[in-house]
Amino acid sequence: ELGGVKRKLDEALKKEDGSADKLAFELAAANDEEAVELALRALLAGGGEVQRAVLDGLAKNKDAKVVERVARELRAATDAGKAALLARALGALPGPAATRALTLEADRRDGPGDAARLLLHALSHRPADELAAVTSDLARAAKHRAGLAAAHARDALAVSRGGSRQEATVPDDR
Repeated sequence: ELGGVKRKLDEALKKEDGSADKLAFELAAANDEEAVELALRALLAGGGEVQRAVLDGLAKNKDAKVVERVARELRAATDAGKAALLARALGALPGPAATRALTLEADRRDGPGDAARLLLHALSHRPADELAAVTSDLARAAKHRAGLAAAHARDALAVSRGGSRQEATVPDDR
């Protein structure tokens, strides 16, 4: 069945007429790793509206296996642009498993790249109880950050410790 969906998605992406948006949303929201794999293809190949649809669909997806799948794709990404999109995808996913994956990936990424900044930005907007559970990993991920990445890391750490964000210094990256 997913073979037909894949063909339909590929055709919709080629048309660039908006027909891929709804399908991309539905695939991203599905509690199915194969469907989410197709949604990630749409994220990486589609235009801005398709990308937004995938992120919106992922925001509805609470499946821990989907979190693992997206995190695995992000770990494997060597292209900076692809990594940035996948960081946004991981950040869109709700729940403690996604918060943990975001923290571990932010800790793993060195340097000032967009992916690290996007991961820390997503973390700065996670619920306090989820951040509290990963405070020590988050502190390690925050070390040696500069600029917006450092501001996002400070916000996430403040929230994890019961404080508040300083959102005036950081625009929405989504």
